[in-house]
Amino acid sequence: MPKLNTIYTSSGPILTTKQRPARRAAAAAHGRQTQEAVSERQQVPALEGTQPQTLPRDGYSRFKQLQPFLPVSREKWRQLTRDGRAPAPVRLGARCTVWKNSDVHQWLADPLNYKAVD
Repeated sequence: MPKLNTIYTSSGPILTTKQRPARRAAAAAHGRQTQEAVSERQQVPALEGTQPQTLPRDGYSRFKQLQPFLPVSREKWRQLTRDGRAPAPVRLGARCTVWKNSDVHQWLADPLNYKAVD
């Protein structure tokens, strides 16, 4: 059973609080340590999640990698590829779709006159 802490003044008791059992206090201290460790890990230089400044000329990219360079939304990009007015995607698996970077560069150079090669 938790103990009650009471603060007494000359006019009488003013504050009564429950004291945490020792086990909970230790768990809370451990939680603070893990939060401190997490914050230290977050201070590692953020090179892993940075976006490139330019789109590479060669290779393939997923939509998340292309998105900073595209002037359209994901849905509009899907519609353009479906209609043949943007580069055709390459399916690497059931849930992995990529686009050829050289085709995307051609589309970015002249999006209105681009025709996908079948």
